[in-house]
Amino acid sequence: MKIIKTLGTLTLLFGSAIASSSAVAGFSWTYTGNGTECPTGGCVEVDSDAGKTITSTATGWYSETTSGAAIQQARKLREWDGLGVEATSGDTSSPEHATDNNTWYDSVLFDFGGDSVELDQITMGWHTDSDFSLLRYTGNDTPTLAGNSYSDLTLTKGWELISNYFCSCGGGSTGADMTFNVNAENKSSSYWLVAAINPSYYSDTRYIGNDHFKIKRLAGLYDAPPDTPPGTVPTPATWLLMLAGAAALTASRRKGQKETATALAA
Repeated sequence: MKIIKTLGTLTLLFGSAIASSSAVAGFSWTYTGNGTECPTGGCVEVDSDAGKTITSTATGWYSETTSGAAIQQARKLREWDGLGVEATSGDTSSPEHATDNNTWYDSVLFDFGGDSVELDQITMGWHTDSDFSLLRYTGNDTPTLAGNSYSDLTLTKGWELISNYFCSCGGGSTGADMTFNVNAENKSSSYWLVAAINPSYYSDTRYIGNDHFKIKRLAGLYDAPPDTPPGTVPTPATWLLMLAGAAALTASRRKGQKETATALAA
């Protein structure tokens, strides 16, 4: 019984180790190209820490400002002191060259290539007012934005609104960076959406229509999967064999003790 109890204790300890995940490696991705137009596949930034490399791919999206309008991929996403969405060919003048909610409801999708990232900070480069919504994808597949409305994303398409964030910087463009601490509950995802605030996520329209910003930098932690180095943690089948062996050993000892007691009695 002592052996079985010991194995049970070890099982609990190993189980705790398997179940836990760690978010220890810190990463940041900075988009500062001087007017660089992102390729069709998006703007790509790479960062490495503690032997881990994570790629962030950014793509631009927008919808018309009418209720229920379908999201479309932007004509261009451009790096210039941050990421600005050019929804259509006429969306290039200042301040509409930013990610904004003036003529269109713009957003930027960040795809971390299957790695789960706990996003902690978002820095705006060029900006006027900078009210935005942050969403994460909770599904296990690849999300689809095109053809859905912003409301659809949180209602039926697996997206979760983390929170809305508001800038007290007032009007007037500025080149001074502004950093927001986000995601207070430390949630993780492989897909994050930063959207200029719109009525789908915030009902007070006084805050909508005058936000223009360029997303310059993201920072966060890698949410590592359970740590299971080869040869360190026995597989379930191995545990079963160990337990079976322990049971057989215990039965054998009991039999030996019984035979000894019988012999002494005789």
